[in-house]
Amino acid sequence: MSNIGFDFGTTNSVISFYDRERQALDCFRSHAGGNSYIPTVVAYGGRTTKIGEAAKAELGSPDVYADFKLRLGSGFEDPMPGQTRTPHEVAGDYISTLLQEFREAGHTVQNIVMTIPEAWYGENSNFMARENLQLLYQEIGETQVCFQSEPVAAAAYYCWRYQYQQEDNPDQKGFDGTLMIIDFGGGTLDVTLCRVDQGQKIRVLDSCGSGEGIENRGCGGSAFDEEVIKLLCREYRIELFPALLALAKNEFEQKLIAKAGECTEIMQDYFEYPAGLEDEQILVLNSLGGRSVCCRHLKTAFDKVNRPILERAVKTILKKNKIPSERFNVVMVGGFSNFCCVENAVRELLDSRTGADDPRFTKLLSQENKALAVAKGAALIADSIISVDPVFPYELGVVMGVPDEELHYHDIFVPLIRKGDLRDDYYNPLYSRDKVTVLPGGVSECYVRLYAGIGEERTVFALDESVKEIFPEYSGKAEYEIGIAVTENMIPELCIRSSSGTESRTQLNKLLERIVFRKG
Repeated sequence: MSNIGFDFGTTNSVISFYDRERQALDCFRSHAGGNSYIPTVVAYGGRTTKIGEAAKAELGSPDVYADFKLRLGSGFEDPMPGQTRTPHEVAGDYISTLLQEFREAGHTVQNIVMTIPEAWYGENSNFMARENLQLLYQEIGETQVCFQSEPVAAAAYYCWRYQYQQEDNPDQKGFDGTLMIIDFGGGTLDVTLCRVDQGQKIRVLDSCGSGEGIENRGCGGSAFDEEVIKLLCREYRIELFPALLALAKNEFEQKLIAKAGECTEIMQDYFEYPAGLEDEQILVLNSLGGRSVCCRHLKTAFDKVNRPILERAVKTILKKNKIPSERFNVVMVGGFSNFCCVENAVRELLDSRTGADDPRFTKLLSQENKALAVAKGAALIADSIISVDPVFPYELGVVMGVPDEELHYHDIFVPLIRKGDLRDDYYNPLYSRDKVTVLPGGVSECYVRLYAGIGEERTVFALDESVKEIFPEYSGKAEYEIGIAVTENMIPELCIRSSSGTESRTQLNKLLERIVFRKG
């Protein structure tokens, strides 16, 4: 019976499990001799549903779907652009089919730890994605699942490797210190600071990142691949249509992976001598008529769709936490982190040099292990080999209108959950001391108001009569106590208690598409 780690990726997914007899981590291969990376692609045909490589071979066809993970937040019930099925439906078919293949290979499933971007815990646009995934699992009959942050899972794998897979650590001493995890995958970026105690317990200190990028393409490898193809087509005046884009992206991705070592050497030389090597050929794309991809193409595409988001995330973490860069180790994970432009950009931000022997940049993980770190770490967490202290990633509370001497009302922000509080302390609701009143009428009036975030990043939202069904024993101008609880998967629940003691609980995410946001 297996406790599995499921890295549900934008472009590829991985299932990993820990073999206690061999004390080793394994990855599931969807067919004999297959790859650990299973493309996150679904193809429909008649009564059959294909996933992985079989589906990816049909990309460009009308009923083949990719990049649906990025749309599991707001708008998840809308059809994919230019197609008929919703991201929710497609994701459900992908997950259920992959788990079925895993079981058909002779495995049984006890518990699932599915990883999600750390950004999904804080971004308003992806605030609902966790709840949608939880609902999806319930619909396909898989109830033994919990979610874990991708960078936290990667930190778990790093700690395991540090303690048990190093020749220069014969005493198997656990890692103790701070890690900056830079998780750059196919569609999302997470930059997360973690505190690790003796290699066994992990706590998130802070995180920053993105799950969207520009033009809803994500901000990782998939967006980069697409930008390179569009750049080439503009330069060589090639008409680009969806089927050609899918074909060229697939060829570019496969060739760049196959030539990763050679590409790294050429690009490192280019970073040192850009003027003389900007037209140095990296690879040739047959799908675009034998056009060459050169160093300048890779740098231009990276600087447009990836570098600004990466720089903003790293600078935000450093500024907010004021931790000297020499006080933490940098762990780069995710398939796209293997691309040399990523490490070059991070090193520049931390006053290091590409190729230099900098002890902050670990050499513990190979290129393959960087790509598999999230899934393997999730398997370690699922098997209780590494534990995590789950903490709430932002502040959440109630906005109270308090009158002054002239009866002018001023907003007071009353936190119910503070950033960094342990999740387990909020399984039972915590109520505000003051009661609030629901006023009937138009949007201009004052209602029950909640907020998320701190300072300028605070977002305020109002609950009015349009969602009155969540208020027990609702009546105009009734008084209520407002509270917050948190589920195991870190989904906040709005708790409302009437004056008679009747209580209701509503997962906050369900309200987000029905209310108006504003910056506080």
